[in-house]
Formats: sequence, structure tokens, C-alpha cells
Amino acid sequence: MTDDPFNFMDVPVAQSTFVDDTMNIRFTNWARADLKKRQVIASIEEHEDIPTLEKFLIEEDLLIDAIYLFDDSMGSEIKQSYDDHKAMLTGWMTTRDIPKVAGSVTTHTHSSTKGQRMANPDFKKFVFKDVTFSWPRLDQPYRYNPSTEKSEACPANAQGAGYSLAWTMPYVKAQAIHAEMKAHYEDCMTRNSKLPAFSTIFGLKRVKDDQGNDTDMAQFTAKKGAINAKGNENKMPTVVNAAHEPIADRALWGGSKGHIRVQAFPSTNPQDKSGGVSLLLDAVVVTSAEYGSDGLDDDFGAPEEVDDLPESDNAPSHTQQAVAPQTAQNGATAGGF
Repeated sequence: MTDDPFNFMDVPVAQSTFVDDTMNIRFTNWARADLKKRQVIASIEEHEDIPTLEKFLIEEDLLIDAIYLFDDSMGSEIKQSYDDHKAMLTGWMTTRDIPKVAGSVTTHTHSSTKGQRMANPDFKKFVFKDVTFSWPRLDQPYRYNPSTEKSEACPANAQGAGYSLAWTMPYVKAQAIHAEMKAHYEDCMTRNSKLPAFSTIFGLKRVKDDQGNDTDMAQFTAKKGAINAKGNENKMPTVVNAAHEPIADRALWGGSKGHIRVQAFPSTNPQDKSGGVSLLLDAVVVTSAEYGSDGLDDDFGAPEEVDDLPESDNAPSHTQQAVAPQTAQNGATAGGF
């Protein structure tokens, strides 16, 4: 495996102090702590420059640390939001010489966890290198229109609006990734007993030929909602060229090539309550861009292949509503899908 093409996004985390020796905030009610967590995340995502973001964190250090102490998974969500938003504000600075520490940040606390806080372990990065893109929807939000059977550009606040990208790879390689993602889901189950049994990788399917027979290729699809659960607009997935510079035209066509990074996290299908791994589209490095085509793939390609993921962009919390365990579907094992 060669160097990670997304190293340029691993920016240093600010050495902010999240707690004060005079801390007097304590949470005893989950609903109130969750409300404050959401408010903090919403405020983080509203900042437009790093100095004011850092100032906000310092001003709210007592509140943030109290949320950590009440439920470290809530604190991890705040940390993930901070990391993501700071990466966006920092831009596309190359940081190849910075040691990669998995989301750690120096803190000072009264608890035994003094030292480092880690990024949410329910999110796991997967990098797909040198793949061919299908149905890229990266320049603005899109949603599937059942009347026209096409994905169409739409406002960010339209229901189901989001960004998406599909890509293909050999089935045997996809099998190994399926097994790793399934193992990640089962690891998450050890921290969240309310997750149902593993059923599938949402957005992964075996490619079939015109006669409906299995081929030796598999297709992944990753999405990112245009609006998050708090009603705020999400930042667009990062899309840069091979030199790690933002590309001028994000309206790519199928046939473009490059590297894709996703965040895999456990989620529940809202229709049948089955459990599986969703793929959150994180960043794209375009090594070969295609614009326009005489073909019809982008207009009439099977839309369900880019619209079959659960809507949520957030991993289920440890306190999500319990759902009845589901029996894994046939074929949803490390040996096939």
C-alpha cells in the first residue's frame, strides 16, 4: 500500500484547554446534556474562521468538559465536529510531516482520563485508491425524483438532498472490505447493546450483467446529507485534484478517476430496522477528471444505486432508541453480499 493520498487533510488539532479548575457544571439528565451537545455542535459549525472557533471553545470549556464527563460518546461527537470543521476552515494545507494522532487533543481534567481524548471510535476511515467514479453528485445537493427516475439538482433544504458518489472494484477485493466493515460494526456493538445484528453494508452490491447474472465486480456508494439532524447545512465533501488543490469544476461525470475516503459507521435502516454499516462520503482526490459525455449513464443510470442509504449522517449514540435485533440477511457474511 502506498502513502495515504489523504494525508494532506490531517491538520494539527488546537491545543485548547477544555476545562477550568473551578468547574461547577454537572449534568444529571440525559435530555439536557444531549440538548447542550447539539447546541455546541451547531455553534461550532457556524464559525467561519479558526480564531473565533478557538475562542468559542475556550469560552465554553466548562460546558464541553461537563458533557464529556456525563457521556464520553457525546463529547466524542463534539470532538468530531470540531475536527471536521477545523479541517474545512484550515483549507487544503499539506501536513505530511505532522505525526498522525487519531484525533487526540491535549486536555486538563479532574478525571482519570486526563491526557488525550480520542475521536469517536464508531467512525472508521476507509480509503479506496485508483477507482473509477460512477454518477458523481459533488457540485451541489441532489435528490432522486421518482417521477423522472433521475437524480436532480435541488436546494440543500429539500427532503432527501445530499451528495453522493459510486465506484466499482473487483468483487474479491470488496469481499475483504465487507469483512472488515462487518468486524467494525460488531466492535461497535460491544459499546452499544441497542444495535441490531449486522445485516449489510448499505450502498454495497454486486454488479450484474444485462442478463441479471453476477459479475466479478462490486459497487460501493457513499452519501452525505446536505442537512444534518440539527437542521444545519453540512459542508460539502472535500474534492481536490492530484496536487491537493480545490478543483475549479466539481460537476464531474462518470468515468472520472481518483481516490475516495469514507467514514464507515453503524446505522439502522429506518424502513425495516435492520442494522448495518453506512458510508459517509468524506473526501475525494480526482486524478483524472471527465466532463460531459455522449453516453447516458449520468442521466439514466440506475438511481437506486445512489439513493439506497439511510438518511442519517451520524452514528447511533449509546442512548438511541432500542430496536428489535434482526437476523442477518442471506449472504450478508464475510464470504459474500
